[in-house]
Amino acid sequence: MSSPLKINGELIPPPKRGLKFMISTTVNNGRNANNEMIGQRVGRDVLKADSVVWPRLYPDQWARICNLMSDFYFECSMPDMLNPGEWVTHLCYCGDRSAEPMWLDSSGLPSMYINCTANIIDCGILE
Repeated sequence: MSSPLKINGELIPPPKRGLKFMISTTVNNGRNANNEMIGQRVGRDVLKADSVVWPRLYPDQWARICNLMSDFYFECSMPDMLNPGEWVTHLCYCGDRSAEPMWLDSSGLPSMYINCTANIIDCGILE
């Protein structure tokens, strides 16, 4: 099965349904007392892969995903919502990562994780 995410050019295991791709526009100000928009766009739109969840991963799979994102900055490719059928790649960082041990081996180490989660956020750096 294919995945909608590539990290540093490597396809990672497909996450469960519910993954959200977001486009965020940053502005330098909000609204005035008359509720009129006074802000201006800053830079370019930034992307986010929000609520990336893998229901079940083996420790080596989860470690691989975490290691691909271990440098603060990494390249992430995702479907380009503005250009269907194309990938877009940006410099990103990963927010919190979490996983719940499901099974433990005889030494007490996880042999399966559930609910492995990550948020992948575009750094917004102009290229």
